[in-house]
Amino acid sequence: MIFDEIEEAEKILKNKEMSYFKEEDMTILAKYFRYSGQTWSEVKRSLVEFCNSQDNVQFQGNDEYILDDAIRSAKKYLLRIPKPCVITKSELDEIETLDDFKIERIFFVMICLAKYFVETNTAIKKKEYENPKLIFWKTTMELFKEARYSDNFFDRNILIGDIEDKKYIKTEANRNRTRNHIIINTFYPESEPIIFFDNPDKIYRLYGAYKDDKLLKCEVCGMSDTKNSNRQTMCKWCAEENKREKTKERVKKHRNKM
Repeated sequence: MIFDEIEEAEKILKNKEMSYFKEEDMTILAKYFRYSGQTWSEVKRSLVEFCNSQDNVQFQGNDEYILDDAIRSAKKYLLRIPKPCVITKSELDEIETLDDFKIERIFFVMICLAKYFVETNTAIKKKEYENPKLIFWKTTMELFKEARYSDNFFDRNILIGDIEDKKYIKTEANRNRTRNHIIINTFYPESEPIIFFDNPDKIYRLYGAYKDDKLLKCEVCGMSDTKNSNRQTMCKWCAEENKREKTKERVKKHRNKM
């Protein structure tokens, strides 16, 4: 799953060793170029230039349909950009009633993913619901990968069934999609916010931190992280950035003294 498409697009642009042109990559680039302010004709030109810059594969006329399909998709969906999301106290309380850490963490990650993809919904024509709904659209394979559990398909269904038995979720068939989706009933947006995140990658660690009373809210960015010491006030990412800035300041001072 790609949570930050700006970061992904910039990574793709640095790649000069593609062996073939993936429509998924071209779609992200098309959205990225459009987000950068280009017209659709400029987007097409930028895509062609990128393809022509590759060392291992040559862009040919019969590859053009890939770019056209990417642009069609980019006209329906915007670029996915990370946005802050929260897990609330009432949601965490309900998760804990499952009384099994493994299942609790799986359900926690499901809620995190559902909230993130609802918050960062890239569809230009968004579906409207009469009442707010929290829906998990991804596959159980993707869910278990993010939760860092590798159960087989049969065991995944059993564990999801344990959550559904509590009436916390409901699996529904969707006529317009190739797979079912899950309605999450454990959804209390008005409750006290406890866990803050803006990218679900490695979000599974935060549930263990919450359970062990080692949850930290960064004083800089406001996002949650695992607390490793009582003196820690920043998340790992802000602490690393702060360290880089201090190093730059020391180097600058040293140069000014010379």
